[in-house]
Amino acid sequence: MDGWKNNSSLEPQPFEYATLEYLSNGPQAGQLFDTRQLDAIVGRLNELVTQRRPIMLVIFAHGWHHNAYENHDPAKADNIEATGDRPYNQNLNLLAFKHILAKTNYELGAQGEPPRTVFGIYIGWNGGPANSYLNAARIGRAADRIGASNDFAADMARINAAVNPSPSLVTPVLAIGHSFGGRLLSRYMLKLVEQAQGPVQPFGPRSLVATINPAIGADAFDDLMRAGHQDGSDLPYWINVTSADDWATGTVLPVAASLGRAVGFEIGITDKVFAASAYRSIGHYSPYLTHILELPYVRAGEKCQDANGCFEFQGCSIPNSEKKWQAYFAAPGPSTRQTQWYRVDAVKQEKVSRLFYLNPSTQCDSRFYFVDLKSVPSKSDYPGMPKWMWNIRADKEGINTSDATNDCLPTVDNGRKECDKKTSAAVHNAFVQTRFVRMFLELVLAKSGT
Repeated sequence: MDGWKNNSSLEPQPFEYATLEYLSNGPQAGQLFDTRQLDAIVGRLNELVTQRRPIMLVIFAHGWHHNAYENHDPAKADNIEATGDRPYNQNLNLLAFKHILAKTNYELGAQGEPPRTVFGIYIGWNGGPANSYLNAARIGRAADRIGASNDFAADMARINAAVNPSPSLVTPVLAIGHSFGGRLLSRYMLKLVEQAQGPVQPFGPRSLVATINPAIGADAFDDLMRAGHQDGSDLPYWINVTSADDWATGTVLPVAASLGRAVGFEIGITDKVFAASAYRSIGHYSPYLTHILELPYVRAGEKCQDANGCFEFQGCSIPNSEKKWQAYFAAPGPSTRQTQWYRVDAVKQEKVSRLFYLNPSTQCDSRFYFVDLKSVPSKSDYPGMPKWMWNIRADKEGINTSDATNDCLPTVDNGRKECDKKTSAAVHNAFVQTRFVRMFLELVLAKSGT
């Protein structure tokens, strides 16, 4: 669906996808559940390259309480939602991944990319049963075993070789890991950095690894912080984004770490015993933060309803109380898609961009977001995170979702307080954000390559 028009119609956004499943326990942890899955994926990617059909590759590693379950047999589907959003029984993360792929296809066209085949790889592993909340340490160790395994690294290298077979072909790649899936990708990246003793781009020069609300302790990054490895591009290869109000990484992980220490050193969810960094997730540990991300929004309407008056922009009325944003509304032209949100002003150490712009076909009774990115100076006792790895804490509007019903969607909520209620679990799991998919893709597509 085109979220920047009047939503009066649906536009098909085709994509291809496959699942790639891993064993998570025992001596086979990190090995493929069925090697034919990878063979089929690589075979299809080779076919697309041979046919000279450009690819946009999106990889996603799911987190806690999820898997790659998908049942196409309606007779066996016991969890079909009445909304019709799940035409057959499938894991909600797998469904959400398909939404990401559809959004990716739309965004490529909106940002002026040549037509590409959007190909998704959904990394499945044992995220544990949905009714268990006492297995965090066990699931965390399973993610560690997969992410740090030589088998997983070799499989990812094989996929990269398929889409980037020569220096003359550079395929854009976005790899996303959520929650314990973010932990899995973090272990993978940290091991590669340790081996290379410097920055790494395992998916080619036009790629980004994005970990969202990753359930991993800051202590896992101690060595990276002390090593520095400051050489690299001014555009990040790896971005971690954590919501300031994420309960899972802000509360559950520290509690699990503390309980692990109390019961036995060997069963903790973090790596170290006494380090302060072992009791905070990477996104909630202030000494290791590199950026603060705020996504303030303003409201607009067809008619002015503010007692202090309004200013008009492209047929929409915006309250005068929001005049501080007026320059940002007017800055880019209505057809400009790239916000350059990641280009922090070296003098101000900040960048504000308009993310959702108004245009003549946009409904005016919605929220229009700005990206306000601020860099955080490194602490004197650490060299700081390398500039190619960003650790971002987002405000409460960053990764946000409501537990309210459809009558509280932004287009009709009219500022009612009951529409701002959120469930903590929803905040943790709201990784399928239109704005974040767009922001990540902007960064991937801004990198040079053909």
